[in-house]
Amino acid sequence: MRCPKNKVKRIEVALRPAVLGDCEALTNLCLRAKAVWGYSEAFLGLTREDMAVTPRRLNEEIVWVAEQSQTLLGVVALGAYPNELETGEVTMVFVHPDVHGQGLGMLLIECIIEKARAKGYRRLIVVSDPNALGFYESADFQQAGLSSSEYIPDRLLPRLVREI
Repeated sequence: MRCPKNKVKRIEVALRPAVLGDCEALTNLCLRAKAVWGYSEAFLGLTREDMAVTPRRLNEEIVWVAEQSQTLLGVVALGAYPNELETGEVTMVFVHPDVHGQGLGMLLIECIIEKARAKGYRRLIVVSDPNALGFYESADFQQAGLSSSEYIPDRLLPRLVREI
């Protein structure tokens, strides 16, 4: 099953599975997208491993990209949620800052929901950056508690869930 080409407001993108050759560019895209929120270089360095798109991630998760004219504009990843067979975890959604607000993030969420349903998942969980909370709420995710940050003591991150 493939996600078709889609129009996102004014830009046309193609969605496809990520491949090994995308790893470095996708990792850089994730870091650049995260930096939009004003995080320090030190913080981004701490989170780099978590945001990295690696061969291991490609092997263990479903990772799709949005591209235009061979330029990567977004990435979304889905993993299994521990100990819950019918639950998937959205482990990343990042969109290039130049195309923020043009609907690409929603398109990536729709794509990963399709992949999650195909795997038999009935719900999705995401632990969100606080700055992305509004995005996930607009994608019909509901707050379901808080999770502790791995990187900043006493920092709590929104945990959201969506039935699919």
